[in-house]
Amino acid sequence: MSLTRSLLPLVCACLPLTLPAADLFGVQFRAFSGQFQLFLDIEANGSVSRDGPLFSPAGGIFGATFIDGTFYASEFENASGNYFLATIPHTGNATGARVGATAIGFSNVEALAWCPVTETLYGASFDFPSHITTILTIDPATGVGTAVGTLPFDVWIVGMACSPDGTLYGATAPFGADVFFSVPRLYEIQTSPGIAGVHIGALGTARPLQSLTWDGANERLGGAFEALHAIDTMTGAATLIGGDFTTDTEGDGIYGLGSINPGDPPDPVPPDIWSLR
Repeated sequence: MSLTRSLLPLVCACLPLTLPAADLFGVQFRAFSGQFQLFLDIEANGSVSRDGPLFSPAGGIFGATFIDGTFYASEFENASGNYFLATIPHTGNATGARVGATAIGFSNVEALAWCPVTETLYGASFDFPSHITTILTIDPATGVGTAVGTLPFDVWIVGMACSPDGTLYGATAPFGADVFFSVPRLYEIQTSPGIAGVHIGALGTARPLQSLTWDGANERLGGAFEALHAIDTMTGAATLIGGDFTTDTEGDGIYGLGSINPGDPPDPVPPDIWSLR
């Protein structure tokens, strides 16, 4: 099911480009060596103040998110073609460890997002022959995924993030023959009562943002591939913040971005005083 948001006129509340330090961590693919670089301490302006060591999983790392201070990622195994849920230390040695011996159970799991308000780990699996994205829930204890619904034809989700109020967002990569899907776009992924993709707008970036996260330190939706962006959740427009994750001869961009600070949950709605009478 696909929906389109209708926007009411809004007073612009433009995102500032100078912000407090972000608690961001990213995994950069090294195109020629096949290794991955865990970036530590990505600042709010996109610069990297400290790099983690290179590490070589059996295939690749795609999609990342934090769960209670632990950095989770989707690991692709070349030998079997399976995807596994893994954890990667974000300090010191960056050698990852799989959550369990059982694969997630779905192909091309390139996006992960933890929603603290519902304590749910979501994943997105794309089937290239059918052009369909399946939204999953993944058990953080076992790494096994369960399908909960599908998105419309040609909506290829490559990055996901969850806001403190439980809104799930997905960024797409261009796919298929339809001109509408020829540019990267932002969707809201509704999970109740069923899965539905609500189109928000075009990201406006030349290349897809392969990773999303909710940057709680700066109360914004962040996205990255070649550089760090802030994304307007009402329009989908991405604003370049800075950084360059392709500065060396091997850098190919960020495929997994996570914020250790998920943001503050919304204040509870006080009860209606008349209902207490």
